[in-house]
Amino acid sequence: MSDDTDLDISFTIDSDSISLSPIGRYLVLDIRGPVVDVGDASYRVVPVGEEDEQSEDVRELGVDDIRAALEELSNNDAFQSIVDNCPTNTPLVYDDIDYLTRHLPTKALQKCQELSESTPFDKELLLQVAYVERQHSLVGHSDNVLEYYLEQRDEIASALQGSDDIGGEIERAFFSYLLLASALIEELTTETVLNELFREETRFHSIAEYVRSMGHAKRLETLSEIQMLTGGDYGDLKDVKDRRNNLVHDAQKRAGLDGLESRRDVAQVLEKTDRCASVLLTLSGKHIEPIIAKRGCSAYLNHAQGEAIADTIETWKHENGERLSTLRDCERATLEAIR
Repeated sequence: MSDDTDLDISFTIDSDSISLSPIGRYLVLDIRGPVVDVGDASYRVVPVGEEDEQSEDVRELGVDDIRAALEELSNNDAFQSIVDNCPTNTPLVYDDIDYLTRHLPTKALQKCQELSESTPFDKELLLQVAYVERQHSLVGHSDNVLEYYLEQRDEIASALQGSDDIGGEIERAFFSYLLLASALIEELTTETVLNELFREETRFHSIAEYVRSMGHAKRLETLSEIQMLTGGDYGDLKDVKDRRNNLVHDAQKRAGLDGLESRRDVAQVLEKTDRCASVLLTLSGKHIEPIIAKRGCSAYLNHAQGEAIADTIETWKHENGERLSTLRDCERATLEAIR
């Protein structure tokens, strides 16, 4: 169907207003002896050309020995305890090591010092490696998916605006977009359930496995039950999941974009899906750093406090229905006046 009208597509997610924190890694290099690169820092494990406090056994370690020693840390209970206490990301205004040394629990830092004394590795190096391991232990990896999602979103928007009708190119681009959007929403939902609902319990492997085994629908339902998702957002997110399933499992619907007949119809689905992803980006904290950087702490604190007050009111309503009923029937004051 031909459609030569101008098409204005307005997305909720601004590529410049989100925080993309790529997962780190560490490398063991041979630069006149073993050197470990992790993040923006480099650590020489075996000093060169000088006397030091390291034992002769340590001074004779080679690159392969250091790699093996780092791999063995995964079987060390003390090191795993440090990993479990590491955050999954750090604010961009901090160097990783500064944030880790300032904000990790004292017991974790003490374990790190003790482990440093029994291994060839400096305390800071152990913290950096533990932080990388923590990032890689995440159930969700939404940052990488988010990057691909934004690229695909902009690609199909350009294709829609540059064509007069819905052809095969737009159908394929829309299907790819919907798959990425669904994957992003599922990753963000998983991370939010883990990081918010099971704050301390996520340290236990059994809880992580439980969240892994939950279906996406159950995770959305859980966020709705604890009032992190409003009824409207919950329904919209379910719609995204249902549309994705329809297109995946029905080739005929996929070819016809599940009943979308015009470029405007497709654009409206793109906008609605993008709003859904934005809701979960906010819940997962991806918007926090840019808000603070652009507007200062007060804007974010005011927003957070407002959300906390709203949640408290809703909880009080739920738990005190009978008392509320009495207040509504009160002749001298209404509930709004009392507020």
